Amino acid sequence: MTRPIWRADDIVIEPAVPGVAGYGVFVVIRGRRLALGAEQTRSLAAWLTAHAGALPPPAAPDAVRLEIDRQRAALAVRSERTDSPDFRVGLAWCDHALDAIAAAAGAPTERTTR
Repeated sequence: MTRPIWRADDIVIEPAVPGVAGYGVFVVIRGRRLALGAEQTRSLAAWLTAHAGALPPPAAPDAVRLEIDRQRAALAVRSERTDSPDFRVGLAWCDHALDAIAAAAGAPTERTTR
């Protein structure tokens, strides 16, 4: 079986596990081999695609943080308007999800600032 590869001059990129996606790639430059894991490969692919002009670049972390703050404020308003315990549980789950997204964007969360 032939391994699928991408070549350009002295650069060769091949899958880490032939025939199986999601395990990253090996980048070979002038005989030097570098392994990129799955997340690094996805990040590089997004960066290359954005810089090629095919997609807009990812949102800036500050934009993500601002939107999280807006959504958290909207959750607080909705929480005040309901008496349903089930609805409040759903809102609490959303609040925790927003904290996880904020942490991934590098923002302090309510649980890390207390």
